[in-house]
Amino acid sequence: MKRIATIILAGLAIAALAGCSSPTSANKANFERAINGSLARSCFAIEPSTGLSYGESYPLAVPYAPNWATAAQQSAAKAAAQAGKTTEFVQLDALVKAGLLTERETTLKGYFEGERILPGREPARIYSLTALGKHYLEPETGGSLAFCAGRETVDHVIRYTTPTAEEGMTVSSALYTYRITDVAAWARSPAMRAAFPALAHALTESHENSAMLVSQNNGWRVIQ
Repeated sequence: MKRIATIILAGLAIAALAGCSSPTSANKANFERAINGSLARSCFAIEPSTGLSYGESYPLAVPYAPNWATAAQQSAAKAAAQAGKTTEFVQLDALVKAGLLTERETTLKGYFEGERILPGREPARIYSLTALGKHYLEPETGGSLAFCAGRETVDHVIRYTTPTAEEGMTVSSALYTYRITDVAAWARSPAMRAAFPALAHALTESHENSAMLVSQNNGWRVIQ
């Protein structure tokens, strides 16, 4: 009788373990795995402010001042940029120092107004990608100006809602914390953190987010 009881208890323990390890079970481990799988398909990116720039991809032309500015105003704006007082040039120049971009001085000889090209002479800088910059360029939009600085990784699943049926699906919402991992060496520099306060904030703290998950035959998947 004792042997039978032992066998029954062992069977119940195995069944319980199987339930916990099943990828379709609603538990923190499965939700963490699903959320990390979703996060792995994108990156934590930083994008420089581009001010008066022309275009949405590199090479990027960034004038010092609006095209209607006087010569004196153009000169003052250029001096401010060179003194590190203009946000877009501070950030773009930080990316140059990090090795992601190159820059050169130029004069734009015309500008767009509606569908017309009007004559003009605008002092500007041209920023172009280096080989390192091409490697880290955020790939999702094709014409992106952003660079991948790292990856979001789940730190801890705080809690989740009891799975419920909605529109023929079994769904649950999970609240979790995450950190930025696999941080690129160039993104760790004090100059980059000073130029991009959001980057400094992201790298020094853990953050909260939520995810909606749906149960599928082979496990859970993030849907938003």
